[in-house]
Amino acid sequence: NYKDTILETILPVTMDIETPLQNPSKSVVLVIDHSGSMSDLSGGKDNLELAKEAAISTLDLLESSDQIGVVAFDDTYTWVVPLQKAADKDAIKSKIAGISIGGGTSIYPAVNVAADTLIEDTSEIRHIILLTDGQDGYTQYEPLYTKLDSNYLTLSTVGVGASVDVNIMQELAYRGSGRYYESNSGTDIPKIFIEEMYLASR
Repeated sequence: NYKDTILETILPVTMDIETPLQNPSKSVVLVIDHSGSMSDLSGGKDNLELAKEAAISTLDLLESSDQIGVVAFDDTYTWVVPLQKAADKDAIKSKIAGISIGGGTSIYPAVNVAADTLIEDTSEIRHIILLTDGQDGYTQYEPLYTKLDSNYLTLSTVGVGASVDVNIMQELAYRGSGRYYESNSGTDIPKIFIEEMYLASR
């Protein structure tokens, strides 16, 4: 959290990893639930607004040579930001800000299309972050796990609120060689995304 603050300016340190050897190329796809239940309030803001803030925070951590994609899903999915270089950040932020509340919840197709897209990518780190507050009852995730493992893709999950299916979110993160985060307050979602990007880039 000290990056780009006055403290970083006055101290003889930098918060960035600057050598190419230590700073691998990254491609991250954010898979964000925008179903109707994401309108529930947490700390004065609805969960979707917090998720969009988290996506923008993640974008700010990426170098212009890294890549970002954003998939919004309810009972279908949409590529809000097709996988692309994180160069024109203002344009990408505008697209993220335009995500609006939708309908039901269907997790698998959205995560699966994110994995399919990253398979074709050549970045050293290819990572998916899934955020949802619901559950869809789908359990046949084994083909996805095989796809992630055989192509060296990683997946972390963020569960929001009391209705999230904790078991499947934990299983997705474990089988995706990532981490599971649980947010009951909602307001820590942007902080979770920042922490996750740092951990994924180790």
